[in-house]
Amino acid sequence: MMDYEELRKYQRMERNSPALADISSDFYEKLAELIKNKMREYEETNSATALRELENIKKIALDLFERREQKILLKALHDVRIGGFSDSELPVFEKELFRQIVETLDKKRKEFDSLLRGEVLMREEEKIVEEKIKGIEKLVLVRVLKNIPKFVGSGMQELGPFEENEIVKLPEEDALMLADKKFVEII
Repeated sequence: MMDYEELRKYQRMERNSPALADISSDFYEKLAELIKNKMREYEETNSATALRELENIKKIALDLFERREQKILLKALHDVRIGGFSDSELPVFEKELFRQIVETLDKKRKEFDSLLRGEVLMREEEKIVEEKIKGIEKLVLVRVLKNIPKFVGSGMQELGPFEENEIVKLPEEDALMLADKKFVEII
């Protein structure tokens, strides 16, 4: 079981190292147990000392987490740039955060590489709409002339929102209706 001094030791290690400090895989479980025990002590004694200790533990835990969070971001960025990553040294609680950051950074890096090849990028919503209606309806490329809020298209799928000067693919029936109302121009 972790105590206050062990928590401070981890905080000092994290403060004194530019890299992620080596913490045990069950660190966050031990931290939760420490907080739970200190809360129980405060509830049983209603002691100002126990309350102050609980608040200090929470402050130290937050400081430690925020330092690790920042280092996890930097590690994820570094790992994506070199093309490989390892999360084996992270406690379970931090692994999901690290993996999600790596996945997002990797995806955006690939999109940027496509942009450097001169490819037109689509917003995620446009990709989803295109996938849903691919093969079902003829798509028409349009330039948005006025901001268009989210709406339900003729095929009962949600479309938009679209911003002025944006170029998007829409089902032909919706493109024609919006062109008639001068919201888009067909390209």
